[in-house]
Amino acid sequence: MSENTENREGKLTAEEIAVLEKAKRPVIIANRFRLFFLFGSVILVIVIYLSDKFGAGIGGYEKFSAWMYLFLFLDIALMLISIFIKIGCAVRYNHILKKL
Repeated sequence: MSENTENREGKLTAEEIAVLEKAKRPVIIANRFRLFFLFGSVILVIVIYLSDKFGAGIGGYEKFSAWMYLFLFLDIALMLISIFIKIGCAVRYNHILKKL
């Protein structure tokens, strides 16, 4: 450890706290996108399940089902992308935190 960190006794200055808050913001935003896509996927799975259970005899059901599966696939793909973005932002945040 450097001398500067030993003398401070673990306390951060106001500037360092501001830097950490600024670095934490992308992690929080990426996590919110991940949760948004997760809840969207859950809703789509419920809609697909209920439409399979009750709507099989309705005309145009196959087209509706194909669109729902496509939306579910895109939603899961966007959720995975947001997970990777969150991991990258968390790594960046941890590097900044380690330097302080």
